Amino acid sequence: MPKYYGQLQTAYRFPMFKNAMDMCVGIETFWFSKYYADIWSPIILQFHNQKETQIGNYIYPNIFVAVNIQKARLFVMLENITEGLTKNNFYAMPSYPRSGRVVRWGVSWTFIN
Repeated sequence: MPKYYGQLQTAYRFPMFKNAMDMCVGIETFWFSKYYADIWSPIILQFHNQKETQIGNYIYPNIFVAVNIQKARLFVMLENITEGLTKNNFYAMPSYPRSGRVVRWGVSWTFIN
């Protein structure tokens, strides 16, 4: 496990159109110190300790927008916004990279009060 781990999420929420729409814009970041992470072995189907590859010591930022319009909710997130801008390799564990820059979205609609 990493010795230090940090997560920061901040957002600004504000009403729009005479309170008919509620909008939230924010950023979340994750950081952890370098460490030798356990590695997955597909041969024995288990994680095991390793001392060859360190991961960590980089910031993994995401930005998001959430909108509530009466009974509908919309959510859009741009994940890993620094991918390609830095020399860091973003790994979830050794040999298994995190997803690159990707847009995730969702819609929720309530039909009953």
